[in-house]
Amino acid sequence: MTRTEKYFKQFLAAASSSYIPKMKAKKGNVQYPSDEEKCKDCGSVRSPSRVYPFSLYNHCKSQKHLRNKLNELGVYSFEDLPLLISHEGILGSLAKKFLSTYTGTGPT
Repeated sequence: MTRTEKYFKQFLAAASSSYIPKMKAKKGNVQYPSDEEKCKDCGSVRSPSRVYPFSLYNHCKSQKHLRNKLNELGVYSFEDLPLLISHEGILGSLAKKFLSTYTGTGPT
């Protein structure tokens, strides 16, 4: 594993722990991802129910989901992280912080 692959894995771990997916609650406090939060893997996750209301929420916080969301934004590797800087929300601010820490060249 190259150094940049390692950094990208670290970014995914940090991002998934602080990422709060946009969800909508339905009857019985069952959580579904908003239209902008959905990705291609959301369909393969168990549908939420009263017994398991957070099955999709937990998936949306996973690194697999976050990687798919980043791919939709055109970010496939550590070298592509500067594309996220202009992104609103936690992903943009985390990318700024991460790049300045690991490269010493990112914005402060």
